[in-house]
Amino acid sequence: MNIGALESAKLYPYDCLVFHDIDLLPEDDRNLYACREQPLHLSVAVDTLGYTLPYKNIFGGAGAISVEQFRRVNGFSNKFWGWGGEDDDMANRIKYHGLSISRNPANISRYTMIRHYKDKPNPLSDIPTHRLCSNLKCSSSSCSGSSCSGSSCSGSSCSGSSCSGSSCSGSSCSGLMYSMNYR
Repeated sequence: MNIGALESAKLYPYDCLVFHDIDLLPEDDRNLYACREQPLHLSVAVDTLGYTLPYKNIFGGAGAISVEQFRRVNGFSNKFWGWGGEDDDMANRIKYHGLSISRNPANISRYTMIRHYKDKPNPLSDIPTHRLCSNLKCSSSSCSGSSCSGSSCSGSSCSGSSCSGSSCSGSSCSGLMYSMNYR
């Protein structure tokens, strides 16, 4: 996805990037594909998910992010291949860099998913990445107030230079099996 952003910049000086899964069809024309002050998660309500968000910090399916915001979060991680996990990592990057995910109302942000054969996911997508850098259990002596509140967090720890609150503030956040670099 990073290469798509770089290549499109060669064609035209776009100020808004929209990343969109090919299997999602918007149901409502009022769901505008435009950037805002904060990154915009477009696919809030998908039919195969019962038109509800599966979890709060999701930023997958379809999303709009300004070029400035995309640069601020350093784009998508290049550690993900295939499908799965990259969107949760992006949500963590957004939060880590002081941004928040905005959304249109669910009655406008509705999508139908085209039924298709599911390929094998990226092995990293099995890791609950939407929880990796929140609710971490710190193992360093510079830990202040972090603790694991969910069973899916067991075994995760902060290995950055410091850990404050419930998120990493070091140069990297190591999860269960891999490390995501946010700078």
